[in-house]
Amino acid sequence: MKRIPSLDGLRAISIVLVMLSHLIKWKHVSVPVLEAYGALGVHVFFVLSGFLITDLLLRERERTSSIDLPNFYLRRAFRIFPAAFVFLAVVTVLYWPEMHWTHVAAAVFYVANMDLSRPWIFGHLWSLSIEEQFYLLWPLALKRWHRYRIAILICVFVGTPVFRAILYAVKAHGPIVASLPVVADQLAIGCLLAIFAKRLPRIPGYLAFFMTAAAILLPWYPATSAARSLLMLFVLRPPAACLNCGRRSSRHSSSVCRSELETCSLVGQDQLQPLSVARAVLLKPKFALWLRASPARHCLRVPVVLLC
Repeated sequence: MKRIPSLDGLRAISIVLVMLSHLIKWKHVSVPVLEAYGALGVHVFFVLSGFLITDLLLRERERTSSIDLPNFYLRRAFRIFPAAFVFLAVVTVLYWPEMHWTHVAAAVFYVANMDLSRPWIFGHLWSLSIEEQFYLLWPLALKRWHRYRIAILICVFVGTPVFRAILYAVKAHGPIVASLPVVADQLAIGCLLAIFAKRLPRIPGYLAFFMTAAAILLPWYPATSAARSLLMLFVLRPPAACLNCGRRSSRHSSSVCRSELETCSLVGQDQLQPLSVARAVLLKPKFALWLRASPARHCLRVPVVLLC
């Protein structure tokens, strides 16, 4: 089974960034200068998710001349729902005094990102909700309007910063500020990368160095005024979504196998999972391969999240 080691490494680094950001936020670690990199880790997850799911769907369409939506949704359900619902059941019982039934409903129906008053134990579910909404909408759009897939993604990529600017201009509050359109450009970049992967040249080492440096320095940019915020929104942030992908060649992209893609499509759930870091860095290849394919990896999420 061929894999892309760079994606494992990129995912491991992103997990560390997000975990470190949470530890700093809750005062377990005192390195405040690194807290901003948690958002960078989440952006990488969204780009990877867009890339992997789109590549999976395009391969299916190339092989069968269609996309089997019921089968796709069923696979997502079997891979995500069991662990997610076990987690929801456990934490709902343990933290019920801190909850309202609306928080549980938002989590169950994967709209937790728009539940701004959710309890802290459901805090990380916002990204999983974004992922689920993406899983629901993008395969449907890709099958229905495959001919216009590039135009749709470019419109999303261009329209997302405009949407955020409008929210800023009207001083919007409430669920809309955390809705899918606010982060859709990151998913769209991943989707576009999957479409153009075979045509992309290998990135030279010196260019990869500058791209990495830009990705590291960008979170330090002080968007402290309206003009600077607009510069960040329309000029700096969009390319950053591309930089987050690091060095990926068309040769690497073509080597992704179906089972790897199906497994990696869960990257949105891995943000608080220390086991993923251990798997990518420490575990032996054969055991890591078993853990990636085994339902046991889903069962392990519940105690890890509770401990965090």
